[in-house]
Amino acid sequence: MDLEKFHKYVGFCHLGLSCQSLDNPTLRSYLNLPDGITGVVVNHVQPISSCASKLMRDDVIVAIDGHRIANDGTILFRNGF
Repeated sequence: MDLEKFHKYVGFCHLGLSCQSLDNPTLRSYLNLPDGITGVVVNHVQPISSCASKLMRDDVIVAIDGHRIANDGTILFRNGF
């Protein structure tokens, strides 16, 4: 709809995946994650998404664009904001 109206996409992007935090010690053990590694675990990847050929279930994402991801799924953004 936006593409037809504005001739460009003006919405929010979506990777086509769902993730879970890694706060749970049992989940971290299941994934064989060593101490000091933080991030989120991929639960589902939509087959037609742009990341479907790069990510799969149980992959752990530890950083985005060089920004480390905490176990609760947060990142340091704009100098702490």
